[in-house]
Amino acid sequence: MYASVIVPAYNRAGALKEKSLPCLLAQSDRDFEVILVDDGSTDKTAEVIKEFSKNLNIRYFFQKNSGVSVARNFGVREAKGDIVIFLDSDDELEPQCVQEIKKCFLENKTAEVIIPGFILKDEQGRKSYMRSVKRPAWMTGLGGGIALRRSVFADKNIFYDEGLRNFEDSDFGFRVVSRCELFFLDLPLYIYNFRSNIYRDADKNLSSDPSQLINNFKKFKEKNLDFYQSFGPEAMSYLFLWEGTLIADSDARVARNFFWQSFKLDKNLRNFSYFLLSASGSTIIYRSLHRLLIFLRRYYKIITN
Repeated sequence: MYASVIVPAYNRAGALKEKSLPCLLAQSDRDFEVILVDDGSTDKTAEVIKEFSKNLNIRYFFQKNSGVSVARNFGVREAKGDIVIFLDSDDELEPQCVQEIKKCFLENKTAEVIIPGFILKDEQGRKSYMRSVKRPAWMTGLGGGIALRRSVFADKNIFYDEGLRNFEDSDFGFRVVSRCELFFLDLPLYIYNFRSNIYRDADKNLSSDPSQLINNFKKFKEKNLDFYQSFGPEAMSYLFLWEGTLIADSDARVARNFFWQSFKLDKNLRNFSYFLLSASGSTIIYRSLHRLLIFLRRYYKIITN
């Protein structure tokens, strides 16, 4: 079984050199290709790729800056592997990752998508293991770290929405969960290098302009509103909570209303705490918490009532 590891990158020369490419060199199973899609970098990305190409099977593509969704879709269409593994440029794979994912696909013939466990590593190098567990479809965002049979993309018409500049992982995750057979592999195979002061990969393209970010979320919400509504009050409550945290910086009053709507639909301590914090003006606390939740929500149901 041949694998294609797709790595989108934009001005990430340092991360490629120190994180993602060295981890690929260290894989126990080297029967894979690296599809590196350079999304218009102006740094030394091309030089780094040239150096690592001496020891890695890298196919390098340069495109005009178009966003991570376009880069991932391009990588999928160029891939030659039986399976596709997504790796964000500033993250890492454990040395046995490719080997274990191949093994899992071979042992589980009906599996179309594998979601592994991962390790969250902070700036001090401290690590936390996050298990791979099944969670509600409306809380599933899929970006770096997942593996899919390549045939799934064309057979089920599942690609990243290139019209969404933000929140594309969640949008992609909804369609994958709805249409594909998932396997949750409870092994820590993906290392997510978490930076507390920035948004990254699925969220690193988030606009620094709050109004643009909110407008992008409205596009995402409009596209997926029927999906959320189909899962009832709990899903809609989560959507209101998410929107409230995004708008808190620019309009605290409107944010409080979203938090209150969230609590009315799903009366739990989490939602009530967000409302109380917003009412007290403690926006820094719940914004910081939500940045972490945006990341953790991608694969794992860690939010409890």
